[in-house]
Amino acid sequence: MDSQAGSAGGWKLICGNTFEIIQAILFSVFLIFLGFFSFSRLKGQERSPHAILSLGAQQSTQKFLPFYHHSYQGGILRNKKAALWAGLQAHYEDSLWNSHDFLAEGEFSGYMTRDQNRQFWIQNAYLGLSHPLAEILVGKVPYIRTKAFPDYPIWAWGDLALSPHAEPIPKLGLQLNTPSGFRLGTWHLHVRHGWLENARPVRMPYWHERSLWWKFQPRVQSPWILYAGVQHHALWGGSLASGERLHKRAEDVFKVLFFQPGEDPNVAGSHLVFINIGSYFKFSEVWGLPKDGFTRHVLHVFYQLIAEDKSGLQFANMRNGLFRASLQNNSQYPLALLGYEYLNTSQQSGPGLPDPTSAYPSREANYGYPFGGRDNIYNNYLYPRGYTYRGLVIGDPVYLTALRSQQIGLDLDEHADGFILSNRIRAHRVYLATYPWPDLSINLNYTRATHLGSYFGRYEGRYNWDGQAKDPDFPYFFSSPKVQHHIQLRLEKSMGWAPLSTSLSFAWDGGDMYRNSGIMAGLRYMPFLPSR
Repeated sequence: MDSQAGSAGGWKLICGNTFEIIQAILFSVFLIFLGFFSFSRLKGQERSPHAILSLGAQQSTQKFLPFYHHSYQGGILRNKKAALWAGLQAHYEDSLWNSHDFLAEGEFSGYMTRDQNRQFWIQNAYLGLSHPLAEILVGKVPYIRTKAFPDYPIWAWGDLALSPHAEPIPKLGLQLNTPSGFRLGTWHLHVRHGWLENARPVRMPYWHERSLWWKFQPRVQSPWILYAGVQHHALWGGSLASGERLHKRAEDVFKVLFFQPGEDPNVAGSHLVFINIGSYFKFSEVWGLPKDGFTRHVLHVFYQLIAEDKSGLQFANMRNGLFRASLQNNSQYPLALLGYEYLNTSQQSGPGLPDPTSAYPSREANYGYPFGGRDNIYNNYLYPRGYTYRGLVIGDPVYLTALRSQQIGLDLDEHADGFILSNRIRAHRVYLATYPWPDLSINLNYTRATHLGSYFGRYEGRYNWDGQAKDPDFPYFFSSPKVQHHIQLRLEKSMGWAPLSTSLSFAWDGGDMYRNSGIMAGLRYMPFLPSR
């Protein structure tokens, strides 16, 4: 009875708030005016403005959203059972000084929701200046704009380092590029400094990104392209509740950048390292197929290794990582993309203690395991919120946070030794995108995730051998792996007679932790704006 009443209340919310929708539209028009007035002072040779107005509604059978409706949305869709939302994106580009080499751009994106409480927030807001050899960006930059490598694929779900799951972090970033004709391939260096939210046990910590990417193509018509990259992310700085700053001197910045310890061996920051390698293979370049055949088909293979510390640089933990293979048809008709992905972070350097202690001084006392284990990726003892922003994981959303466990009705506080409760994951993903008709796209996504919890939870801490090590009947929620299935079917239809598109998405979750399903509908209006 309560479930029926809740469902009826949700649909009443969606259908009975016309006034709020009108408010959202009027506010969006104001944002359009504000955004383009801000950029109107730019003078240049070519202008490329565009705007997107989005309206939508969502409804779930539970009091929270299904996985695919909650994830990969940049934090736009709050985790409510039923809600209405409206958003505006305004983007502007202008070449400067009568030159195509210098480009200024800006974007503003704001959203307003109507669920239990009215909310408005700025999703993206950034300005940038770019040249073929360098680029500067400042503001809340969307994931799709900050892809680490110009030829790196823009996956809808990102990777272990960055994904469009959490709301964009305010950053100041610099990118340097080698000339495109460089004989040893092209190189791209990124350095970004960001600021995380204040609502943390450690207030206003800093966010650091640094990456170096390389692309190599033997010749212009080569059928394959090889690329590789190293990414370094770190949490550092901030202040404790007492007001004490964790980093006070300029030299602490260099300690973070180069993994050097501070007064305490771990005080220099929480680090993650990602090593990436991938390759594209173009079928047509090998077999000389005609342009209307296989020429637009590209096979892409990608592997990403993740490590919490310098062990990743010695490739000591190869079992932790992400593998992805996909076949893409650039003509997008009828099958645009078919892919498979395997994620494994279950090993994490093993269950051994990170370092010897007086209670466990030897490998024998360490239950036979070598020291240096229990990486506990995305978590950190000094930064309890770990690698999250606004409560959402900055990387892959399949990891179970304390916030998400509360939302889905799991009380796992007794196992909490970090904000992310399950970071030992084995997951399979299959995805496809098809265009049965030119104006209709159908996307099908499926994830099977096996949650193993964490070594910290299994043994009750970073330096403990309690829990299951001493008691086989220790009541740990993830003693037996918990399997969850997530499915999404999404349809999007473009209107050929107007700059308008509609979307409809169905999502279902089921498994050992919870069951839920939901529907989401949206409308996007993309007006044609004058350019010069």
